[in-house]
Amino acid sequence: MRNIDEKVKLPQELEYRIYHDTLTDIYNREYFEKKFEELDKKINVPVSLIVCDLDGLKYVNDNLGHKAGDELIKSFVELLNQRSTEDKTVARIGGDEFILIVKNKPEDQVRHLLSEIHKDIKEFNI
Repeated sequence: MRNIDEKVKLPQELEYRIYHDTLTDIYNREYFEKKFEELDKKINVPVSLIVCDLDGLKYVNDNLGHKAGDELIKSFVELLNQRSTEDKTVARIGGDEFILIVKNKPEDQVRHLLSEIHKDIKEFNI
């Protein structure tokens, strides 16, 4: 008998790497595009997209170094992940661009979520 654990783990690891950002370990643009296409094909599924841009990353990278910029990105991801649930998915779609995919929530709940994210960002910046 041979141990087939490695043969089973490798495809799982490769699939994970395809859909996750290496720096932050959250979903990446590839996952977002796949998920968006899936949701676009469903009928009558309310979906909201909250796009976030991390202002000042270039300044941090240029003046404090890329490690400091990476730490800023990771901190921002932690902030966004606080709001991540089964119906709210966070993905990194660019260097300093992130998106929350919010499924099956009415507009007032999405507005409330957006307000909470703004509050979290203000507290983080202080």
